[in-house]
Amino acid sequence: MTSEEFKKFIAAKHGKSENRTNDVTKAILNYLNGNGYVVWRCNTVGIFDIKILAAKLRSMPSLSVANVLQAAKDSFRKSHDRKGTPDILGYHRETGRFIGVEVKTGKDNMSIFQIAFQQEVEKTGAVYIVAGSVDDVDSYLNNSEKYPV
Repeated sequence: MTSEEFKKFIAAKHGKSENRTNDVTKAILNYLNGNGYVVWRCNTVGIFDIKILAAKLRSMPSLSVANVLQAAKDSFRKSHDRKGTPDILGYHRETGRFIGVEVKTGKDNMSIFQIAFQQEVEKTGAVYIVAGSVDDVDSYLNNSEKYPV
């Protein structure tokens, strides 16, 4: 299984289209970067590493299905970022105001860590948006006097 096939398998398992989520995230990044914000993507999930898997498979005495599945499961590099950090982080160029955007598509829901992070950010008066599209971000920012676009 290639890393791309594995990503699609994981996305399907969680009831969402990996491409849809990635496309929405890229579109939101482009929108915000073009409208007064400096933003970047923040990946907080573990990263599947095909090199780790290959090394594990080479060292196995037998390639049973159970061994291969366990090797695949153990082939993620753990993230050291804070749990609950949104998918997009940044700030407004003029005001310096922090912005965090959590992208949710399909059946995806906020985790307890994401909800806690959102509450912490909102207490400070910073911008935190849960969005499934660029329109969600645009609506939030244009319907609030506090947050310039």
